[in-house]
Amino acid sequence: MLLCHARIRGAREFPAFCCYRGKPRDLLIWDETLMTTDAQALSLLDVRTSMERILPELAPQSTLRNVLQQVALVLQSETELQGAGSSPSSELFLPGCDIASARLELKRTGTYGGRMRVAAVETINSLLKLVELPFAVALTGNGATGEGLIRYTVAVDPSLKNIAILDASHAIRRLAKEPSIEDRTTEAMRGCKRYDNVKVTQYKIAAGKTTLMTDIANVKTLAIHVARDISSIPESECILIFTHKGDANKVLEKQMRCALEAEGIDTLATVNGAPRLNWLTWGNETSINTMRHCGHVILCGIQRRNPLELAASMAGQKEDLSYRMTMAQLRELIVSEMAHCVLQGMNRGRCRDLVNGVAPQMTMTIFDREEGLSKVLDPHLPGINWEVLESTSATSRTLTAARQISEYLQALHWEVQSISIQKLKKLLSIPLCKESMTAAIDKALVLIVVSNLRTGHRWGRSSRSLTRISIN
Repeated sequence: MLLCHARIRGAREFPAFCCYRGKPRDLLIWDETLMTTDAQALSLLDVRTSMERILPELAPQSTLRNVLQQVALVLQSETELQGAGSSPSSELFLPGCDIASARLELKRTGTYGGRMRVAAVETINSLLKLVELPFAVALTGNGATGEGLIRYTVAVDPSLKNIAILDASHAIRRLAKEPSIEDRTTEAMRGCKRYDNVKVTQYKIAAGKTTLMTDIANVKTLAIHVARDISSIPESECILIFTHKGDANKVLEKQMRCALEAEGIDTLATVNGAPRLNWLTWGNETSINTMRHCGHVILCGIQRRNPLELAASMAGQKEDLSYRMTMAQLRELIVSEMAHCVLQGMNRGRCRDLVNGVAPQMTMTIFDREEGLSKVLDPHLPGINWEVLESTSATSRTLTAARQISEYLQALHWEVQSISIQKLKKLLSIPLCKESMTAAIDKALVLIVVSNLRTGHRWGRSSRSLTRISIN
């Protein structure tokens, strides 16, 4: 018997891990979803744009030019046939093309130039790798981003037969339910854990990766909602926050941290020496178990996989490049993958630990507008309390504080000529950090001026205090 997680996926690992004394092992126990194939997908839009950028640089007799032109002809023919109602071709080839030489030529062209050219070279390199083996064209019906080339490779040796898969997501993850995997989960197993102490609140707000990356204003709006949720949690409780990675530098996580700080949240606060706010990006929802002390989980958006990538993955799991799903099936697959992320993210927190078969008390807040999550997850989380709410307009904590300060100062008796900022903050119970408090005061002083244009009464800064100013 072998208890394993990822090392059997690949020809190099198979002999060493799946044989014992020269014979195949009797049983392999696998933790988490077992994907028997690896799928590759490449957007037609990206391929065509990259070709337009690179082809003018190539000589007329270039091997790379010849290969790219052959690819373009195959893609045009296949998309036209499918557009006319023909079934997808199961295997497309590039006969007579010297792809190895084309890859060497691309490497010699270098990655000089601006960001767009570098991206084009990388796309062409991915294209040449993909078309080395039979491929197909998938048109998912999701617009330009849902059309592209797909291919798969077998990742688990077919001779490995007896595998017991321990996967909490299997019941909700359609991608894992390939024909060769039999679900032997019993009703007793499904009900062995209850979630009566877990409360989920979902706010329907746009928080997808593209939405957040294209406009920093969307990050700030999301941060206002997240800050409001954090403020409702006792300061003695630890919180786990999931964000989109954004890029290799985790730009979205950094932007969210800054936006929360602007809302007066102390992102460096500790609880018994440990960070109060703990951060993970999507991709770590199945790999890290060190956050189980967190009694609150906040999902700042949920990872949503590209339809073309999912079409490639499903074709791979079916081991049929011509396999296609209807729009309804693809939509169901997208939601099931999101639900898988929610389930795994939720189980990074406190609820993964059982007390007499019942998950301990925990809250999870989801910021995402996907409506089908509760429908998928509810049947598999017995006793869970799930509430879906429309996103209400949330006012910035800094602006709220500014209005409080403005109203308070204007209501003070005229004999009060000054007040310390520290006293003001204490009297109004303003939960802002120093920088946010400074911004709130600046806004408040402007509001006072606007409200008193006729009288000329206003307030101004004087060292660490605010002083009344009267202009006749």
